[in-house]
Amino acid sequence: MTDLLALEQATTYRDIAGKQVAASYGNDEAARIAIREGCALANRSHWGLIRLTGSTRLNYLHNQTTNDFKRLQPGQGTETVFVTATARVVDLVTALVAEDAVWLLTSPERREVLLNWMPRFVFFTDDVQFQDETDNYAILSLVGPTSSTLITALGAGAVVGQPLDAHSLVTLAGVEGVRAVVGGGLGNEGYTLIVPLAGAGAVWTALRQAGAEPLGADLWETLRVEQGRPSANRELTEEHNPLEAGLWQAVSFSKGCYIGQEIIARLDTYQKLKQQLWGLRLSAPVPPGTPILVEDKELGTVTSMAETPNGPFALAYLRTKGGEAGVTARVGEATATVVELPYLTRGRSDI
Repeated sequence: MTDLLALEQATTYRDIAGKQVAASYGNDEAARIAIREGCALANRSHWGLIRLTGSTRLNYLHNQTTNDFKRLQPGQGTETVFVTATARVVDLVTALVAEDAVWLLTSPERREVLLNWMPRFVFFTDDVQFQDETDNYAILSLVGPTSSTLITALGAGAVVGQPLDAHSLVTLAGVEGVRAVVGGGLGNEGYTLIVPLAGAGAVWTALRQAGAEPLGADLWETLRVEQGRPSANRELTEEHNPLEAGLWQAVSFSKGCYIGQEIIARLDTYQKLKQQLWGLRLSAPVPPGTPILVEDKELGTVTSMAETPNGPFALAYLRTKGGEAGVTARVGEATATVVELPYLTRGRSDI
């Protein structure tokens, strides 16, 4: 998949989860401006797409992930987390409830993991099937303040003004069967389009002609680090739980029993989080894995690092005791200031 959809020639490519992805289109400054002032367009077709069917699909997800699926109606969606029995993270996914299926948008690195994981928890009373749809659809995300105007002009205005993760089937740029979803995968205003593969080139071309600026995977990575969106194999691992990762918005505390629920409930009730995810403004770049020291005592470890227009920026898990916004620390040869992250939440929203 050097250029999965032959959408546009990139200047550099890199491997993500075994697929060659456009790393940069040579326009990073223009793409940053588009995110702030216009609309940027990212090809996220290397992310996983899994379709669940069967009469008990909602009950299955309700019992196997952290969020409440019994409250969801067709056309609604939610973030939810697959966790182990000890409440460790398997993956953060976006679940889209349709009339006849639930669509899961997974991390690129966790698609195969989930395809192997989910059938292990299907019991004889369940009627649920799993279909990998990753190679049958393109996933295109729009990010920026003019994205609503752009998709409305192209025929996908039905989702504009709807809550996050709401979705609708639309005809966009003459292509039928496009699922338009509120949210572009980052904290900015945006939308995600799940496009039948045969129509992906036409949709991409229409979006570009309407003014969307292409956004490569390297800049996407920088943006997700700046915002604090946790990533699989870095911040989302079986060493961490959803509350430590700042994913409180993806956890229901009222829905009752699910795998890992008792542990998550205890962490909440007794405020027992040992560590939490934070941002670090750095004086110099440091590699992931670098220890973070305060008065020669280790406070945590860097998980991701990116160069930004405002200097190096990192994500790190810090011990709850001592880790908070404003703390200064030593990270390798660099100094760092701990800062809050806009993507994350640090408490229940139902209190």
